[in-house]
Amino acid sequence: MTAAQRQDLAAVWGPLVLLGLAAAVGRMVEREPPTPITEVTMMILVYGALPYAAWAVYASHAVCTRPAESLSRLRWLAPLHFSAAYLALACVIGAFLGRLATFLALGVLGAAVALVIGYPWLLLTRGLGRMRRGAEGRSPVMRRE
Repeated sequence: MTAAQRQDLAAVWGPLVLLGLAAAVGRMVEREPPTPITEVTMMILVYGALPYAAWAVYASHAVCTRPAESLSRLRWLAPLHFSAAYLALACVIGAFLGRLATFLALGVLGAAVALVIGYPWLLLTRGLGRMRRGAEGRSPVMRRE
């Protein structure tokens, strides 16, 4: 496994790991009843992390099997693809339960949050990778030619 693949896998699984750690620490330091922050974190884990985990399995397979050149486009479309899948999943669940309007609203909110969080996370992880490669002397941090 190359360093770039390890970095991509860390970027894929990082949000899930960080959210899980935040929920675990919140439960350890908090007294009963749970605070609203811990309740929201736990709801995000249930409603957002389960679909994200399914997407992360697919992304991990893609990182390990596709050439690096083809991953660039997939990487930049990933938050958009996840938002669309999340919205579709919410609509299917809402239609199945007979509460389409409620789950449509949940899906729109979740899709918007995925975009608002996904692209900054992508920029952060790509920037950290460039800084790491620059510190190792393999390539400059920012090259303007």
